[in-house]
Amino acid sequence: MLLVLNVLLTWWLSWAQEQVKPCDFPEIKHGSLHHESYYRPYFPVAIGKYYSYSCASGFVTHSRRSWDYLTCGRDGWSPAVPCHRQCIYNYLENGYSPSREAKYIQGDSIVVKCYAGFTLQNGQTSLTCTENGWSPPPKCIRVKTCSKSDLEIQNGFVSESESTYPVGKEARYKCKDGYVTEDGQTTGSIRCLQSGWSAQPRCISKSFAPLASVTLVAVVQKLTVANSFGGEVG
Repeated sequence: MLLVLNVLLTWWLSWAQEQVKPCDFPEIKHGSLHHESYYRPYFPVAIGKYYSYSCASGFVTHSRRSWDYLTCGRDGWSPAVPCHRQCIYNYLENGYSPSREAKYIQGDSIVVKCYAGFTLQNGQTSLTCTENGWSPPPKCIRVKTCSKSDLEIQNGFVSESESTYPVGKEARYKCKDGYVTEDGQTTGSIRCLQSGWSAQPRCISKSFAPLASVTLVAVVQKLTVANSFGGEVG
């Protein structure tokens, strides 16, 4: 009976040790323990042990202080991320800067406003504090636009009042009386791209439009017949 109790006790102690693992020396990203060279030989340490630490320049503890405590718990060191980037917001290039400096930590986001004709990178409207600093950078860049004056629509005209169009915006145009687009419509559209307008459209005489349609139908029919018999188009 005593032997059985000893076996059970040994098994329980082994199981308990596996469930409550000590903490190894903490590798603090962007920070370090105070007097770590002195404490290092004493690791691993038991649950409940705690040590003071500080963060590198540009980083703060989870409590937003320059130093704090790191505690060994059942799930390891707490806090899990001891040091967080601190981002300072005091200026927005080509935009509305804050009236006074403000500090944020990693994970925080703020909405900003650029001057007219400018935008943040990728058209974003907010800045996020990341491990590497602000993303995107607090700088507004000029918005790429396309000018209506750069369009020369043969036998047509832009039917809208805007003079400039941002990237991605479409401009509608109309053909003059007696003219249609190449697909037989009286109106069409082109898009502003990073490289400029997508194309220089033109309007053709209505008398040519039916002929173009008939020619296209004839070509399609000829290809269909050739494919049916496995031959080539002559």
